[in-house]
Amino acid sequence: DGQITKVLDIPSDTSMSEPDELYDFLSWAKANYDADRFMLVFWDHGGGLSTGYGQDSLNVRNGNKAGTIDVNEIADVLKKADMKFDLIGFDACLMQGVELAKVLEPYADYYLASEETESGFGWYYTSAFKLLARDPSIATEVFAKEMISAFDVYNTVLNDGKEKNETTLSLVDLSYINRAYDSLSNLYEKQDAAIRKDSADYADISVAASQSYVFTGDEQIDLIDYLQKLDAADYDDSIATSQEIQEIINQFKASIVYRNSVSNEGING
Repeated sequence: DGQITKVLDIPSDTSMSEPDELYDFLSWAKANYDADRFMLVFWDHGGGLSTGYGQDSLNVRNGNKAGTIDVNEIADVLKKADMKFDLIGFDACLMQGVELAKVLEPYADYYLASEETESGFGWYYTSAFKLLARDPSIATEVFAKEMISAFDVYNTVLNDGKEKNETTLSLVDLSYINRAYDSLSNLYEKQDAAIRKDSADYADISVAASQSYVFTGDEQIDLIDYLQKLDAADYDDSIATSQEIQEIINQFKASIVYRNSVSNEGING
């Protein structure tokens, strides 16, 4: 009825980057709010595969300010909690990546996150949860599509009515990830073999990576943009054929159900 009610008091110094606290939360939710469908959203700071989730000056883990929980620790907690989610989302920066999707695949059907940094306001929850409140049986894809659409509108409003083209938010169907990840791993093995055979192939790989769309912090690049650049740089197919690279691109594109519409060229979700 349009009201928010506190259901539990927790200590103000509770750190959600502590695996035990995450497990405690999931166990409490499962015991007190049993449901046919579950969604898990992490809302705070993110740093991708290298840094993990929960970097916050108020979030003290093991006595260390800005301590984070990495994706493998999250996966361990999800396994222990024995829960499967319709959707796992990160309302946080830099958390949409193939490695993270691969690790979380056993625990969710869909993955919603951003390749790029997010504004301090994060997602706009109101419209998507209105849909869910009206009809709790709506498809997860419908819910996520509304969240993504509202994200563009919200960021435009916050940016004085101008589209914010560096923003990203995409929904990945995790049922496609294992096959795509295996294909990508095979390509990495071919890259390694090619470099050992001919150092010129290292130059091709380096040029492709350096010219790919890079996200804040310069640690993460758009995978599909990289593969397209690699195909162009590897003109003699000494690393992989164009057909092989295109097949990997197609596999990853197939996994991306929706992505926001105002992103810069080179951002693929």
